[in-house]
Amino acid sequence: MRRLFWTHFFSSLLVVVALAQWICAVWLLRELAGVQLGRTANVAGPVLLYCLNRLIVTRRMPPPGVTRTLRRAYTGAAFTSLFGLLFLALCGLVWLLTTLGAGAVALAAGDAPNTAPVAQTLRAVATGGLLAISGMMAYGYSIGQRRLWINRVAVPVERLPPALEWFRVVQISDVHLGGVTSPDRVGRYVERANALTPDLTGITGDITDGLDHAEETFPSLGRLRARHGVIAILGNHDVYTGEQEVA
Repeated sequence: MRRLFWTHFFSSLLVVVALAQWICAVWLLRELAGVQLGRTANVAGPVLLYCLNRLIVTRRMPPPGVTRTLRRAYTGAAFTSLFGLLFLALCGLVWLLTTLGAGAVALAAGDAPNTAPVAQTLRAVATGGLLAISGMMAYGYSIGQRRLWINRVAVPVERLPPALEWFRVVQISDVHLGGVTSPDRVGRYVERANALTPDLTGITGDITDGLDHAEETFPSLGRLRARHGVIAILGNHDVYTGEQEVA
């Protein structure tokens, strides 16, 4: 069952993303612009979005320029919709529980339940939440991604040999050379990592988006230093680029 899940994980994720994109868009159109879409649009829309998402993820990252910027913006919007869908589902759950509770109280008192105020409030909360999530994701994809955070975690290991006591591993991940990270920025990241004087440095995937910039960006990353060396694994973006070429 686990193997079946992971075999179809990305295909299933594309379906969920398409539904999330459509549901969030329809919600905002209705609540902010009063636009109501018909049944045909609500069936065709997610299907078209799924086809578009599948087309995008099977194409290699375009070279730097307008096309890459648009693709990155679209990817950010897709991830935003997933968080938006979760928030809408949470609001829906609160509405359902509130409605059931109000109905039970009204039934016990012999009155008709009035859930309109709660529904109206939750609709406003849902709309505001979607806008807030969009704003936070936009910040993360622009200003936020330029900020480097260092998290220090002590990992207890039973029966660890004394020679490995306080063995320091520095992990960096999702550098996305080229499309996201310029040579200057990756150079600053490398300096910060080396300053931690690691015993071992690991790069855990998504090293690059494309190879057209490799002569500039890979030497910057290649300045990583650690006492016992630097190791790396490939991520899905590296596979899209060409795993043998990236390796």
